[in-house]
Amino acid sequence: MKKYFVGATALACALSSGSAWASTQTASLPVTATISNVCSVNTLPLAFGQVAVSGVTNGTGTINVTCTSGGTFDISLDIGQNPLGAQRRVVSNTPVAGSFLNYNIYTDSGRTNPWGTSPVNGVNGTGTGSVIGYTVYGQIPGGQPIVVGNYADTVTVTVTY
Repeated sequence: MKKYFVGATALACALSSGSAWASTQTASLPVTATISNVCSVNTLPLAFGQVAVSGVTNGTGTINVTCTSGGTFDISLDIGQNPLGAQRRVVSNTPVAGSFLNYNIYTDSGRTNPWGTSPVNGVNGTGTGSVIGYTVYGQIPGGQPIVVGNYADTVTVTVTY
């Protein structure tokens, strides 16, 4: 009986060994990612400097846009804080407050294509993941009555993406 018990014990140990009866299961793990178009914008002032007594005065500024590579965007400019109808105007604050000078903003150096106030007539582009600089071309038309002073306006830049 001892031989039978020892043999049965050895057989039971062999059968209960994990490696003799191991099983495996596999499954696929899907991996996904989404990249959304994200943009940021900053500006450098549109500076006219000393305004000419007669004739036009030109100035430039810069709009810097950074968008996700491949993402599209549109840049529009509002009419500023001192408009008269759709005409942008700078206003003097010193020494005589309340004087205005009309000015216009263009997308081209020839100052023939006005920069629009909506995405439809603004400037559009495609992001590169790096900063893209857009020159803002401004012009104060000649023939306006000028009054000594410091003039300013603020135009809101909107990037739609």
